[in-house]
Amino acid sequence: MTQVDTVAITDPPASDHRRLWSGWAMMALARLPLPYRVTVLVLGLLAVGEQALEYHLSMQRPQVAPVFRLEEAMGFVLLLIYLLIYLGLLKREAVQGLVGLRPAVLVDDAEYDAHAQRILKANPWMELGLAALAGAAVWALFGESLGKVSQAARGAWTAPLVIAFVAAIYALFGWLLLTLVYTGIRCARALGRLAQRPLAVNVFDPLALQHFGRLSLLPSVSFATVSLIPLILYGPPRLGGYVIIPLALSSLLALLAPIWGVHRQIVRAKEVAQDAIHIQLARAQEIALRLPEVDPQELKAAADRTALLLNLRRAIREGPNWPFQTEAAVARAITAAVSPLIYFILNELLSAYVVPLFR
Repeated sequence: MTQVDTVAITDPPASDHRRLWSGWAMMALARLPLPYRVTVLVLGLLAVGEQALEYHLSMQRPQVAPVFRLEEAMGFVLLLIYLLIYLGLLKREAVQGLVGLRPAVLVDDAEYDAHAQRILKANPWMELGLAALAGAAVWALFGESLGKVSQAARGAWTAPLVIAFVAAIYALFGWLLLTLVYTGIRCARALGRLAQRPLAVNVFDPLALQHFGRLSLLPSVSFATVSLIPLILYGPPRLGGYVIIPLALSSLLALLAPIWGVHRQIVRAKEVAQDAIHIQLARAQEIALRLPEVDPQELKAAADRTALLLNLRRAIREGPNWPFQTEAAVARAITAAVSPLIYFILNELLSAYVVPLFR
């Protein structure tokens, strides 16, 4: 263990923390008087119904209705359901991670709860602003399509309801996407602050700190997946790498920036431990250099201690410098964060060099 300044800590049972944090609403949909899985099911069915309505209008009045494409409809519904499910999972996984991380953060309960609140508790005013922004985005991006829907539904008494329904579903999708970004940024900033606090770093067993890596991976993977799903369904965007590269870098930043403080404390703890081992090895060397004067038993003990110290130093050096179990786990996390860029590059290479061979 590294020597750090500590404060008086009184830890209540983990179940108490879980009960407290589980009561916080991470987003507005969690405040509805319905089980969250029912909310996901209802909104998913409404999205399917909205796309079916667009299909019906495109078949009834193809000359004025927006062009209906099945792959775009499937991608829209899939992304909306994914956003709903992931935002629900995000809170559950975050609560579990915070409970597991509690013993490794050397602060009192009040301060730790404040950090947990920044991670888990949404600001209703911010969510209201995101909803207004989503509505404005729908009007700006889909105003022409909504106008065509209005023309296709003209003459029916339900026309205003049709327009409101279609606009509401698209606004819901935009709000969920903005909420995911906002939640990811909020969690990353709060986790980064928590990573700056004194930590109990065990250079031989970093298991307690792995929850930091898990928490930072949650928003990073969500950003990567939201970029990857349209990339697989629709292919590369028109601007190609100019869009994919910034998205991949943002996902990577969301992974590494919040745990930079943990990385620095792990590196510092490893340096302190290696310095202590260096001092012990120097003492063993002094004993070995006094061979004529040293008792054979003392010399054997020094040799055994030297071998042990060398093994410990090797274990410290080979241990991860980030809050993941192994360096391979770090590599997998980085690969997941930049997976859209990897997919884009592989797709471009296949299109340029492999596909022409079969034409």
